[in-house]
Amino acid sequence: MKLLREFTSLSDAELLSNRLRSKGILTHISGVNSKQLGAIATGTVKVGVWAVLNEQVDDATALLTNSRHTVRHQLTEEEMSRLESESQGKVAASLSSLLNKLVFALVALMIMVVAYSVLSNS
Repeated sequence: MKLLREFTSLSDAELLSNRLRSKGILTHISGVNSKQLGAIATGTVKVGVWAVLNEQVDDATALLTNSRHTVRHQLTEEEMSRLESESQGKVAASLSSLLNKLVFALVALMIMVVAYSVLSNS
């Protein structure tokens, strides 16, 4: 994954992302949620367009300067959608695992506090 360009305008980032996707390059725009919350709240003033797959970085970079570049590692829209769905599933699983660990840690901490309280009052 490599950052291709940064923009202060989300619409400019979306234009580049859509242009690359139309050529079969899987992209991601970072900072969208932070930008929408505002620079004062998050400190983010730019959004970035990323080439997601390492094997597509050279093609994506070439397309930035030459719109007629022939993409060697082109994906279909279906392949891009499948990869995005798979990654969203992995993110959800990671978040679920993190939340489970956090709940376990909080329960363990509460048990320790209660045990300390009971033992110190004995």
